[in-house]
Amino acid sequence: MQRIDFGKIMAVLNSSYKTQPLAKETLEIWYRSLSDIDYTLAQKAVEKILLTSKFYPTIAEIRETCLSLIEGKKVTGLEAWGIFRKYINLYSTAENYEKLKQDHPDIYALVHAVGGRELLSGNADFVRPEFERMYNEHRDTLKKEKMLPAGFTQDVEKLRGTIYRQIAAGDEV
Repeated sequence: MQRIDFGKIMAVLNSSYKTQPLAKETLEIWYRSLSDIDYTLAQKAVEKILLTSKFYPTIAEIRETCLSLIEGKKVTGLEAWGIFRKYINLYSTAENYEKLKQDHPDIYALVHAVGGRELLSGNADFVRPEFERMYNEHRDTLKKEKMLPAGFTQDVEKLRGTIYRQIAAGDEV
């Protein structure tokens, strides 16, 4: 998003919520935090926020709304369990993981991480609630990662590498 477009977004927010203009330093933080978002998507996110929230949004709320507009309705833990069971029941062992991976990569990632078909070898009534909990945690973790600005994770990894090298060299961090 260009600065001029960012200014339009902020003008809409400020006039809609009747707030004092943000300080120059605060605006710069907001711009850096939102500049990787497509302007049209940001407009739609702000429009949705205006229609559903009584309070001025945070950066995180705007990013989260953008993500929800892109991804649509998310599968719940109970729905994920039902999808997993359906794939196990409908497809042969050789086919089920590839089909699940293709159709539902988030569910596949969790199923693969926790043992796949072995999930059904025990008591399903016992396994289901644990599967739901793990799926919801996994989904929330992925959502938080997707909300980060482009390049943020790579920047942190570079910083982490630098700090580890300093520690290995015996330097103060």
